[in-house]
Amino acid sequence: IWGALHGGWLAAERALFGTGYAGAGEGWRKILGWALTFHVVCAAWVFFRAQDLATALSWFRGLADMTGDVTGLTWFTLILIVGVLAMQFSPRDGVMACGLRFAKLPFAAMMALFAIGLLFILWLSPAGTAPFIYFQF
Repeated sequence: IWGALHGGWLAAERALFGTGYAGAGEGWRKILGWALTFHVVCAAWVFFRAQDLATALSWFRGLADMTGDVTGLTWFTLILIVGVLAMQFSPRDGVMACGLRFAKLPFAAMMALFAIGLLFILWLSPAGTAPFIYFQF
């Protein structure tokens, strides 16, 4: 199912939006192509990750009728998601200015910020080690 969705969307995307990357074109067609491709790929991953078809369909059913399991969603996770989405729409000039400021820092300060970033990523990671997904095959 996962492969059929990916292959089918690739054919549909090229027929609807032209060749090249998802959403090739100008203006709203580019944005629509990008958004549709993102959502098709995310939906296809459900079939890839689910143990069986019934589990995948149950997940989609819970998503559609708003009864799905949301125990993993904490306030921190929600704030993190909103922050990352907001960063996607930040002005390019602001991002460049931050990069230039970072480049002017002393080497020790750069390494300290890098270490803080790594610790933050470690803090966000789940406890334990997730099994390698391909071992289920």
